[in-house]
Amino acid sequence: MPPLRPPLAQQLSRLALHPAPAVAAKAAVAAVLAYLAVVPWGGVAAHYAYYAPLGAVVTVSTTTVHSVRTALQSAGAIALGAVLAVTVTMTAVPTLAGIAAVVALGSLLSWWGRLGAMASWVPVSALFVLLIGGGDPGGYVLGYLGLTAVGAAVGVLVNVVVPSLPLATADAARAELRGLLADQLDDLADGLRQESLPRPNEWEGRARDLVTPARTLEGLVARAAEAQRGNWRARRWRDTAQSTVAQGRALGWLSYEVEEILRTLARDENAERDEVALGPLLRPSAADALAAVAVVLRETGEDEEGTYDAADATVERFADAVRERQHAGADTFAASALVVATRRVLDALDPRVAAAPAS
Repeated sequence: MPPLRPPLAQQLSRLALHPAPAVAAKAAVAAVLAYLAVVPWGGVAAHYAYYAPLGAVVTVSTTTVHSVRTALQSAGAIALGAVLAVTVTMTAVPTLAGIAAVVALGSLLSWWGRLGAMASWVPVSALFVLLIGGGDPGGYVLGYLGLTAVGAAVGVLVNVVVPSLPLATADAARAELRGLLADQLDDLADGLRQESLPRPNEWEGRARDLVTPARTLEGLVARAAEAQRGNWRARRWRDTAQSTVAQGRALGWLSYEVEEILRTLARDENAERDEVALGPLLRPSAADALAAVAVVLRETGEDEEGTYDAADATVERFADAVRERQHAGADTFAASALVVATRRVLDALDPRVAAAPAS
């Protein structure tokens, strides 16, 4: 059966949180303004006016810093391509040889990391200058590079005047990852409560994909952090933005801690081992601790502190049970590692720490 599509209202809600509509609107405005700005100039500007909106469109971004970086990289890529094409033109080589030369050299230069996403423009720029501006390379380069730079400046200006602060997408990704982590911990608690211990492959079968959403969140958090630079709106939302960035980074780290708990259980608490990490005496308290942390991950209401305190007591009971086994002479190395990992996850979710103002 094919997967059910989310309801229309849910899809529209996700779209509203996504920065794409705002970026698209700003790109459209920047393109129009750039075109209107250069057409009255006449001459080369009127002939190649379409390069101005092109520069505006590629420059508009979700952050002012990224917009400026893209503008500089695009200008550098176009300039490098133009230099290649003019150099080949001056050598008077046959057209086909010239095309091969600028594409080969431009493609090599496109691997230069400093040009970023605009690196692919190097061979394209070289081809444009060689084939379209062959009769008047100077005038064409002036139009191509100059007008694209003007458009890029307009795009940067639009981004400065109407800056984005993409916190909603990071918050939505953070909420999604919290839910996935809670589900994973509940699955692990359920495995510990089974009458028969899961085998290693059965533990692995309970694993959820936490890497992909964690990396997505990492990228969104980095973008949210970058968006605060050169952004006049960031002052008003400073505390919210810093909280989003800090909690997002912490949550990304937690995904690796939860995966470590899964690996420990699959390795040291499975039906194929004669001596397991927890055993029947510790499994109930371990399951309760994991389930309690899952409840904290799902709690976003007014009772966050109460839920955290209850989970803290549950994890402490798990730690006490392990200490009792240790005093009885049992090997508790792996069990202690589970206590430490569970405690780390819970401590990172302390609502009092998350709510504390940044220094």
